[in-house]
Amino acid sequence: MFNPRDHFINLKGKQYLPVAARIAWFREDHVDWTINTYPVPDLSGTDYCTFAAEILDDEGKLIAKGHKTEHEKHFADYREKAETGSIGRALALCGYGTLFAQELEEPITPAGDMRIVDTPQPVKAALTPGKQFAFECKRIWGANITPNDMKRVFFKLAGHNNTSDENLKLVIEVLMGFNTPEEAESVFLAEEE
Repeated sequence: MFNPRDHFINLKGKQYLPVAARIAWFREDHVDWTINTYPVPDLSGTDYCTFAAEILDDEGKLIAKGHKTEHEKHFADYREKAETGSIGRALALCGYGTLFAQELEEPITPAGDMRIVDTPQPVKAALTPGKQFAFECKRIWGANITPNDMKRVFFKLAGHNNTSDENLKLVIEVLMGFNTPEEAESVFLAEEE
């Protein structure tokens, strides 16, 4: 029987369960389930790549989906890291290592916190808060989101139009918690009620 505690590593003073161990655990529990991965072209460019991973049960029902973006400046093998990270996030959403998946609690931050995809390396974020805000909006709503739509998003989350770096950083932290337009819109609708 798979024991995740046998596979923990110490990462930044916390226990972390690597994606390879999560996959082994998942495979032991669900030999007939599927992990599908694919690049997301709208969220990828010449030096960065976003992958999505889907966990499907034995009947093809979608159980969980995760995304991960990686940049060439952070990892030479950024495509593989994005794919691995998307699998790790999807598995964590299924309960495999969720409490020990630091990438769920430590995404890219405007302050340049450590990024984790099984190869821990401290990395500084190169994006300005304004560019990071635009990146997060495009990650959630797609590449066709307009500047006016982004202004609406900022106003909905901040409650004002003051786009100082400090305010942008606060809104970015909120946006990082969303993976789909539906998740974000549900918050907007809840605020309006």
